[in-house]
Amino acid sequence: MQVVTASGISRPGIAEQSARSLNDGQGILVPITVHPDGTFEGSGSGTDSGSAAAYAAGGRATSQFGRAVYVQATGVIHPGNCNTQPCTPDTMHLLLSGFGGPQTVDAQARFPNYSANMSQVTQGGAGAVSFDLPAYSGQSAQKILFSMGPVNSTMSVGIVSGDAAAGASVLYAAQQCAGTKGAAQQFAGGAGGTGATGVTGVAGGAGAGGGGQVTPGNSQQNAPQSIPAAPDWVNILMTPSATLTGNVQVTWSAVDGAQTYNVYRNLRYIDAAASEVVVGTVSAGTTSFTDTTVPLFIAADYSVSAVSALGEGPKRQAPETRAVGTPDAPVWGFADTHTHPFVDRAFGGMLFWGRAFGPMSTALGDCGNVHKTQNVDAGALVAGIMLGGLLGPAAVAIPVAGPVLSLGLGPLLGPTLGAAATDTMQIVHPGTKGAPTFDDWPRFDTKVHQMMFESWLYRAYVGGLRLMVAHAVNNETICDGLKGLGHIASGRTCGDMEAVALQLQDARDMESYINSECASGDFALGCVAPGVGWFHIVTSSSEARRAINKGQLAVVLGREVDHPCGCGMGKTFVKSDLSHALQNVY
Repeated sequence: MQVVTASGISRPGIAEQSARSLNDGQGILVPITVHPDGTFEGSGSGTDSGSAAAYAAGGRATSQFGRAVYVQATGVIHPGNCNTQPCTPDTMHLLLSGFGGPQTVDAQARFPNYSANMSQVTQGGAGAVSFDLPAYSGQSAQKILFSMGPVNSTMSVGIVSGDAAAGASVLYAAQQCAGTKGAAQQFAGGAGGTGATGVTGVAGGAGAGGGGQVTPGNSQQNAPQSIPAAPDWVNILMTPSATLTGNVQVTWSAVDGAQTYNVYRNLRYIDAAASEVVVGTVSAGTTSFTDTTVPLFIAADYSVSAVSALGEGPKRQAPETRAVGTPDAPVWGFADTHTHPFVDRAFGGMLFWGRAFGPMSTALGDCGNVHKTQNVDAGALVAGIMLGGLLGPAAVAIPVAGPVLSLGLGPLLGPTLGAAATDTMQIVHPGTKGAPTFDDWPRFDTKVHQMMFESWLYRAYVGGLRLMVAHAVNNETICDGLKGLGHIASGRTCGDMEAVALQLQDARDMESYINSECASGDFALGCVAPGVGWFHIVTSSSEARRAINKGQLAVVLGREVDHPCGCGMGKTFVKSDLSHALQNVY
């Protein structure tokens, strides 16, 4: 028997994982003796061991634990019948009971200001798990022992025999052996388990089996001798849906010996774990199934297997698909009506760091000294604006606030306000390390780093974001202050329209870049078709609806500046100039 449990906690600054298994993942072998009347018994032993680790605050804590375990298997096999159809298989009712001896735990903690070791012994305990499964060599069964959120534990059992073919009836072999040798037949039973949250349990090996898996064959002599094969082919037909879920028809070739078919669906998207589920079971006379519950706009893999009384055959996978809506279907989800994905182009081009698209290593790399000038980082400059009311009216202008901050806020503001200002600067600019480690940013309280990179934005799309307004933003007053400190990019001015033009061009370039990433048309990347990605700029409500129902994020371009189209106090502007300026932008 093999039992694997696993747990995981993910939160800022802490990473924890633990796992345990029987016989280091090999499982405990439990030999069982099967009698002609179907009763059986057996026992086995092994070790239950594991480890755990947690990392936080520049240190770590680890532990190792283990104990001896004893497992007993008892039960009875009820004979099946194939005189009538469909067949009923031989069924094993198995009770696994076990006892664990005292558990020894050795733990160590190593942190900058703390170090400790611990050893302790805890008392053992007992428990039991029952299974009902077809009684044939080579098959297995599984049961969830514990599941709560990200933590779960399962146990699997399987029947193995050194001299019986896969699918052989355990009861029939025992009866035949008793008839010829006058003795009961021995089978080896083992149990295994799997755990989730980053830890994979291995169910198998020589000890994987314990009274569980079924394979072809029945104790009745007219039983079929093999599990059904996989369908020769499986096809899919996606029809655009006018509802809030998709419409995918799955068809396949008939399989000899099948009594039912299972239809599986697995959803795929960036960084997603496997999510395969049975979405339909149909009788053998049917070779098609229509899935009307599939989520829209997510890549879906379908597969089909044939099932008989002896077990389930292998799956055959269909081509991947992605359900979409009809062009005029109702849309669902949420809209983000105020965003600044391309703010790195604003304020002279050096206040904010990180691009919204491109190779992550360059788009989100270490910001180094890009924010720095005259020993004042960009975060401190923003903090200076925030603290302008405390420093006095003259300090609101960055050319004044910047040098004041560079001299140190403590002497000017006093210990309390000076400390508050320092804290503000650290929040605004916590550090320089972005990709690949992301030690310092992104984080919710930084004000000068990219927070809307393409893959992060796509995750929001998968979560329901369907329309986004991307505002080109700038502030000439802030930019002029930065310019006075020599903190704008070479060749740049502080004009609103220059910043707007660069940001709107970035939006178009991002659309082209994501289209190029979809050259293969991989649905799992959010691609709509070869060369057509999930990010699409729209110019009307009807175009937005069509884009959303096609599986794209509808992006509306906007502006948030003091001098749109060059308008401003003391400037003469006529309607024709405004129309011309709008055409240049859009």
